[in-house]
Order: sequence, then C-alpha cells, then structure tokens
Amino acid sequence: MLELEDVDLDALAEALADTAWDSIWWFDPSTGGLELRLSEEERGELQERGWIEVHSIGSSQAYRDIEDFVGGVEDESARAPLADAIRGAGAAGRFMDALREAPELSELWRRFYADRMRRRALEWLVEEGVVDEGAAAAAIATPAPASAGVTGTGAGTGPAGAADATSTAGAAAPTGTATADLPVTSGTSAATPAARPAEPAPGAGARPVNLLAGPPPVLLPEDHPDVAARAALGAGEGARAVAARLPASSLAWATLARAALDLGDAVTAYAFARTGYHRGLDALRRAGWRGQGPVPAGHPPNQGFLLAVLALADAAAAIGETDEAERCQALLRDCDPGALSVLAPGR
Repeated sequence: MLELEDVDLDALAEALADTAWDSIWWFDPSTGGLELRLSEEERGELQERGWIEVHSIGSSQAYRDIEDFVGGVEDESARAPLADAIRGAGAAGRFMDALREAPELSELWRRFYADRMRRRALEWLVEEGVVDEGAAAAAIATPAPASAGVTGTGAGTGPAGAADATSTAGAAAPTGTATADLPVTSGTSAATPAARPAEPAPGAGARPVNLLAGPPPVLLPEDHPDVAARAALGAGEGARAVAARLPASSLAWATLARAALDLGDAVTAYAFARTGYHRGLDALRRAGWRGQGPVPAGHPPNQGFLLAVLALADAAAAIGETDEAERCQALLRDCDPGALSVLAPGR
C-alpha cells in the first residue's frame, strides 16, 4: 500500500473531475502519480503494468455539486442569480459567469468544490485498495489547507459523505480558523457555504481543483508546424507534399481530409482527419491542454487542429459513425463556440 503523502491528491481530484470525452487518466499504484493519455492504444500495456484507470465523476455529478452549493447560499439576493443561471442547458458556463460578478461567492465555491473533490479522491484510493482506510478516514476528517474555511462538504458518494452533513443555518462564520463552519441552509444533503467567506488559513493557496471554473485558453506556439504548412499551402505546394515534409502539421492532414471529402472518399478522409486530430492533441497537450477548455479558433496556429476535428466529424458522419461525429461536433463547440464562423463561414 501507498502512504497518503506519496499520492498527488490534487492530480487525482483533477482526474476525477475531468469530464472531457477524450481524456483517459491513469493512476500508477507503485508511485501515486497520474498520467493523462489521449489515446486508447496504450490501455492494454498500462493495465498489464498494474495501472488503474480513473473514471470521471461525470457532468451530472458536477452539476449536482453546483446545485448543492447554490441551495446552501442563505442570502436570497446572492442565491437568486445563481439559481437562475443553473436552469437549462449551458448551466455550468452561466454559473461561472454569475460567480465572476460575486468574487466572495467565487472564493467560497472554489473552496467548497476543492474540498469535495479531495474527499472523493481519498474515497477512490480506499475503494481501489491502494491506501490504508484508517489513514484516509483521518485525512477526510482533517480539511486540507487549500480548502480551509469549509467543512462538511461530503462527496455524496457514500456514507462517509453523508456522515458529515450539518445544519448550522444562521451561524456566523469565524475568521482566522482552519475549519470554520459556514452557514448552510437546513435540509441540504451536505453542508454548503453561504455567502460569507472565511479568511484562508495560513498555507492556503495550493492549486485549486475546480473543473467548472474553466482553464485558460490554450494557444499553440507561433513556431508550430501549422504555421509553416499554411505558408507552404498558400504558396501552392501540394497538401500531400506538405504532410510528408511536416507530418506534425494538423493543417496539412485536415486539408487532405477535406479534399478527400470533396471527392466523395469518406474513408480516406476519415484516416487523414484522424491523423491530423491526433497530431493536434499531441501539440495541445504539450501546450498545457488537459482535454478541456478553450482552444480559440481566432488564433491561426490552433486552426489546423480545429479543422481536423471538423473534417473528422464530417467524415465520421459520412461513414455512419454518428456517435463519433456528434462527439467531434461537441468538442469543436467546447473548444470555441464560434469556431464554425471562423473556419467554415456559412455552415
């Protein structure tokens, strides 16, 4: 078994929170480390090495976390805009927009969600049998500095999450303490902070684990192969020659895919597009992308990857791979809701 201090709990919590459809996180039980892989090809090898796949909590559970938080905000004037924001499709984005208008609630949400995901990470370690259950229980009972000021934020995944539920409506929030009990609305399934922040404890400020806050936009570097490929294609060089000379260029492969689609050869287009897609994923990961977050279409070096995703969606649809086509379309929207207006005006 591993000692808890050997496990990167922040990374594990991030993996559990990652709802990106193309992300596959693996936990190494011999070191406590995690790695993000964006391909199924290594699954067999990693399983043979004893690595454990980390499955996301899913977007539905993440939404329930938001509901728990909003339901616990006692101040009606603070809760009302949040409650309105989380109704209907696109709730997570509107919720974060609403939090940007209320910095004090944004900080409470950060702490609430980080603490909840930390608990989930500890429970996952116990379920997988890689840490001592007693040590994990003790850690659950002791809030981490990064989530100081929030207690009772159970993961809601089992009895351990329910056991800490409290109802202290109307209580004042002590400041300067590591475990301040914040006001919550009675009747919630897990204690939820109200619109009154506690001061962070000394040592707070570790990397927050907050899927819904959204990572910053990823911009591929100006020396990415797509820049040279764009220039070469613009000068009249054939796409096949460019792809052979610059195989890491998503733009070259996307161009080949689109040409094949125009000729009615969906199978060849699918192969070209998937190559460009995976080349782009490699580049984005090196640039810090974790399978989710903005990839602005207005940044030219990003466009090759996005064009490959678009071509892959079209090719998949043409050969009857409807599910994959829909996933690619969703990925394109997630990367940049306005991508089509930049990449394919008129569509």
